[in-house]
Amino acid sequence: MRRKKELLILGATGDLGSSLVDTFLNKDFNIYILHRKSSDIAKFKNKKSLKLVHFEKLNLLPDKILKKSFDIVINSAGKYLSDTTESVNRETFTKTIDDNFFILLDYFNSVKKSIKKNGIFINISSIASNHGSKVEFSYSSSKLIVDKFLLEQTLNKKKNFKILNIKPGAFLSKTTSKRKDKKLISTTQLANTIYKLSSQEESIYISSIEIFGSK
Repeated sequence: MRRKKELLILGATGDLGSSLVDTFLNKDFNIYILHRKSSDIAKFKNKKSLKLVHFEKLNLLPDKILKKSFDIVINSAGKYLSDTTESVNRETFTKTIDDNFFILLDYFNSVKKSIKKNGIFINISSIASNHGSKVEFSYSSSKLIVDKFLLEQTLNKKKNFKILNIKPGAFLSKTTSKRKDKKLISTTQLANTIYKLSSQEESIYISSIEIFGSK
């Protein structure tokens, strides 16, 4: 009997995160979902091959996570903010950096020793970091910092796992549901593409994927 692969995900309660869980469950993975007390995890309860793990701080994850070995670790967490260079302020800018970069940093540093040799760390970034946006100044800035950090990690020859950093454009979600853009794809389509990319043999730094949405 073939061994089930082990997957850890942060951000499973979001639109894309939920689709990633469904996709990898269908591919016969054991999935560990990290969640806070405030997270809505009702849809994940009583599902076979799903394990819910509560945490308080990402730099203090429980031993049941740190002592495991994962084939794939995913970060699908993050916060969206709409602002401009005229409306940005120190408080919201700093919080956006915390929500998108420092959460990723704490998560990556906590779990990197729990990724199997030749395993993979997958991060969901945003194409907004490539070209910015008139209405996404703080958000695109935070994603640019994330991308620069992961690019450095991709080039680090001391690591023994792969890194897949994906920068999709806008996709169908609660945030984008009112947009008139017909090019937006579903989270299911995006999750299936991410699964296929996860089988790549080398670290990949994907700077732009046009099929994921319009610019």
